[in-house]
Order: sequence, then C-alpha cells, then structure tokens
Amino acid sequence: MEVIPLSGIYKPRVGDIVIGYVVDIGLTGWVIDIKSPYSAYLPVQEATLKPIDLTTVDLKSLLGIGDIVLARIIDFNLTKDYPVTLTLKEARLGRIEGGTLVEIDASKVARVIGRRGSMVSIFSEELNCDVTVGQNGRVWIRCKDPGDESFVARVIKLIERESHTSGLTDRVRSIVTQYRARKAAVKS
Repeated sequence: MEVIPLSGIYKPRVGDIVIGYVVDIGLTGWVIDIKSPYSAYLPVQEATLKPIDLTTVDLKSLLGIGDIVLARIIDFNLTKDYPVTLTLKEARLGRIEGGTLVEIDASKVARVIGRRGSMVSIFSEELNCDVTVGQNGRVWIRCKDPGDESFVARVIKLIERESHTSGLTDRVRSIVTQYRARKAAVKS
C-alpha cells in the first residue's frame, strides 16, 4: 500500500531541479525564491560558463528581479546565510523564457511526473508540449501551439487535485486525446 501525502512543503535536496524567481540581486549573485522555507543563492560563478568580472559587469544585465530560472541544487547547508546554493551550468538550465508556469503542491510532484515519466510523456506525445516539473512544485509548460499551454495547465491542476485517486493516468490520457480530437475537428 502506498501513502500519498495530500500536502507538504518543499524540502531541498542536493541534485534537485527547481524553478525559482529572482527576488534580489547581491554583490556576487542572486537570491532565488524556490518555494521553500530555506533561502537559495545563485553565485555568479554558477550562473555562466565564462568568467565574469564583478567590477565591470552589472548583474542585472544577466538576470533581473522577477526573472525565472531552471536550476539545480548543488549544496544544502543550514549553517550558511543562504542554505541552498544553485547552479545553471548544465544543459537545459538557465533563464526561462516563454511558456506557462503552474504552481502545485510539492508533495504532488511525483504524481504529476508519473511512473517513469508516464504522465508528462502524455503531453509530449499527444500535444507536442515540453513539461518540466521542478521538485519544488513549479511546472514549466512549453507547447508548439501556445494555445495548448492553458489546457495542459488545467490538466496538471486536475492531476494535483486528484492525485490520490487510482486510474488517473488513463483518465488524463483520455482527456488529452479527446481535446486533441476536438481540436482536429475544429480545424477541418
């Protein structure tokens, strides 16, 4: 028997992929809101592959307040002012531009991803959408047809609400297939 929590806060772990908002700019990096009780910091040396001269570069030119980033946690140490340290120095990580962002409860992340990615793969296979689920409960949706993003966002919120029910993956597949069929009928 599997126990699925109905709600919970995000507890950072090294290696997690998270989606965060830039909330402040310091002298050597950015403070990032990762929807956690712990503060996160993105040092400038983890934000870019090339060295940055802090005496000549305005950090706002790289990332500004309100920008959204897809990052990986590389350190979690409660003795620091900013317990969580982030990096953008990997493929796919960096500033998020375009698409739709949805927030879900962090305890529902595994259900939204599905076993071996089964749930998010429905959106890529059926609608040509890329769904990136941060372990902190933020979901970034990018679709070939931007009109599909609000539909996918609604389905993700449905998965969050009904995460405790059985047969959910089949129901979601059916909802997405019906949506695609209605969309095709309208075009013809």
